[in-house]
Amino acid sequence: MSTDVDTSKFVIQSFQLLEIYSPVLAIRTGTPYLDCPIYRLPEEIILRILLLVLGDTQTLERYKRLGELMLVCSYWESLSDTPSLWAHVSSYQPLSSMKRSLSKSKDAPLDVVYTSYVSEPQSQWSERMEKDGVFQANVHRWKYFEFRGSSWHPHSMEATALDISFMDSLRHLTPSKLESISLHSPTFISFEQLFTAKTELLRHISIERCGIPWDSGLFVGLATLILHNLDMDGPSLNQLIAFLQASPRLVKLSMEDLHPEIDQPLHPNSTHPITLQLLETFNIWHVDPHCSDYLLSRLHIPKCNAFHLAQHDCGLEGIAFSPATEHLFLILRSITVSCDNTHVELYERGLFVTSGKRGEAALKIEWSTDLTLEAWPIDKVQELFELAIAASSIHLTVHTDIKRGSLSKLLRVMENCPSVEKLTLVQHGRDFDLYAPNEVDGILELLSKPPVVDDASQWLLPGIKILVMIQHTLMTQEKLVNMIRHRYADRELRETYKLPVMLQTLRIEGMSGINPYQLETMETILGPGVLEYTAPEPLPMLRSYDSDEVEDDR
Repeated sequence: MSTDVDTSKFVIQSFQLLEIYSPVLAIRTGTPYLDCPIYRLPEEIILRILLLVLGDTQTLERYKRLGELMLVCSYWESLSDTPSLWAHVSSYQPLSSMKRSLSKSKDAPLDVVYTSYVSEPQSQWSERMEKDGVFQANVHRWKYFEFRGSSWHPHSMEATALDISFMDSLRHLTPSKLESISLHSPTFISFEQLFTAKTELLRHISIERCGIPWDSGLFVGLATLILHNLDMDGPSLNQLIAFLQASPRLVKLSMEDLHPEIDQPLHPNSTHPITLQLLETFNIWHVDPHCSDYLLSRLHIPKCNAFHLAQHDCGLEGIAFSPATEHLFLILRSITVSCDNTHVELYERGLFVTSGKRGEAALKIEWSTDLTLEAWPIDKVQELFELAIAASSIHLTVHTDIKRGSLSKLLRVMENCPSVEKLTLVQHGRDFDLYAPNEVDGILELLSKPPVVDDASQWLLPGIKILVMIQHTLMTQEKLVNMIRHRYADRELRETYKLPVMLQTLRIEGMSGINPYQLETMETILGPGVLEYTAPEPLPMLRSYDSDEVEDDR
């Protein structure tokens, strides 16, 4: 057998082939709309490998490779006949490929991706209509249906009419296996044009720019509801609340970029709040404050462990401590609050309380110039930090131009957090702020100040074992040495207040101008293996001109 295949270019071993085929087995674990790897692995590759393996090799090696190849070929043959690997059909496919997939998938549930006629040239519309007929003939096998629409344009009215005609044709069909629907379409598509039959298996709905009859009652088993870029008025919000009340199995609710047409604030009705017993995740991103407050005032979420709230152009004190959200701080293990104006900077400001494994909590505070303690009601701040009693880690990010004393006062309310073992202090500043007084000095003073009463539990963060300091100014170094000496070296203080632990790790990164004497002093106090110091990168040098160069420039 001869071949013109360049062996130096296509040297493929059998074990490498197994690695290539291994993702095929896991295709069902991926997102349903991805192209199946079976389309990227042509069957001709078997012939190529056969020719390569039987190339110029010794007899024993040839038989060994042939045996491995036979195993791989039988493995591939069994995989290629697996119906679930072919159960993905899309309008992107040629008609022949679609029919082949349907034939090989046999009776396996289908993942169907329908694309708008707007995205295709008019010359291909006749073939698209044949594909639509194939979709409709197999609607009883649909497990996942996605409508990928396009923005409406005046010149696409004919294409839009074809999309509407296809959606209307689904009204009298029964998708008995349908579990998930995703609609990314213009507003002319709505669920009224979809299935009128009750779909008890439907679990997931994702909607973008699509109208929904909330009182349709078709989705009794819904577990996930994702809403994006919808226009809603007051009655629509009430219909949404009624829909949520009729969804007892809802686990995740996400709303983003909702634009309610409301001229005045909504006031909650006097009825009892709606209890979402199973809801675990609740996201409200870029929703009008009137709308979000109205929804939060009506919903009771006893078991929710993740709550994410982000709104535009609204003060943090108006979000985190509004009457509608007060009760959430007492029942949620994960809270995200942000009031930034851009999505990219969503996490640069705000309060973060996140839950880790086994119920452990981590409190992360990012503090910027315009967020001062005076802007928050102190009693609400205290309530917030009560959530951090079980926290094991605290992360503080400050700026050099922050109002002095604000962060120290805020940290003061954390005296009742005995389980904190790690404190990270990160300072952001500009080059000309390197020598400016910074807020970290006040934190170090609090850490080094003994408690008023003879009780070690009253010492600020008494159980701290790891201290990380990143990018601090020159003024911080003396405070740092004094804090270490007072807190961890003074034997009399340690015996008096019975401090439970010693500092196990002190990591300093990017601290400018620290001298060897200070490093030696800290190492002596802390003992061997505790201090980890990373010197900052040198600043770029300014160019110096001599008198001749200056004269030449002139």
